[in-house]
Amino acid sequence: MSGAFTVAKRLNARCLVVWETNEHFPQHISDLYSNIPITTTIPNHIKTENHDGCEWKSALQTLDDKLPCFVSSCMFQIHETENNRHEFYQWVQFTPAVSDLIDKYSDLLKTDGSTIGLHLRQGDIADARDNHFFGKWTLENVKSESDLPCCSDTNRDLPACPSNIETIDKRLKSIKKEEIDEKTKIWVATDRRNCIEKFEEKLKPASVIYCNNENATERDMRVALVDMYMLAECNRFFGSYISSFTTEVEVIRKALNK
Repeated sequence: MSGAFTVAKRLNARCLVVWETNEHFPQHISDLYSNIPITTTIPNHIKTENHDGCEWKSALQTLDDKLPCFVSSCMFQIHETENNRHEFYQWVQFTPAVSDLIDKYSDLLKTDGSTIGLHLRQGDIADARDNHFFGKWTLENVKSESDLPCCSDTNRDLPACPSNIETIDKRLKSIKKEEIDEKTKIWVATDRRNCIEKFEEKLKPASVIYCNNENATERDMRVALVDMYMLAECNRFFGSYISSFTTEVEVIRKALNK
């Protein structure tokens, strides 16, 4: 979405969002941001751009020649404006509920020491049920997060773990040169909550902070948004670059001049 709005600004065009909720995105975009232009219908005269896969990539002039058009994608990328996507995050405004969460966790992240952000993408229950990211799964053998191991190298070869899995051990290796003491605060964002306890054990004496949503029965995109901004606020950030989530955190860090 940040890519689409950035391109629209360059082309002096209007960008409207058609948001469909599903298991992966159960909240509406209006629950996250307050100033996103939304439409529920697509006029008949507007052509739909078809493409293979989730990502939609094109060139600025090619897109300009197609306007007006409708693009369905999980990642909208135009090479000429890719380095300007941070402008979206400087313009967009949170809803009051999300703003309150951001303020709450920003206060928890304050310290006289350093702050480090860690993102560990391994796939969650929604991915498993959708046979996405993992491989072969059935609903019957994925009933809770305890059915999803793979936090460390010792169990990464289990059938439940995809071959491209990143583990806590890999993330710990990436930060081994960081000075960590009792004043250090580390924000952890992971789609496998059972990994957080292991992070807490292995990152002592630092304080591990995360967005606690234990009662959630589905994905909560407000939590995901808080995770993105808290990771972006940290002095240092180490992410999972197999995930567009980490890429977007880097864009927000640029918006925050990190």
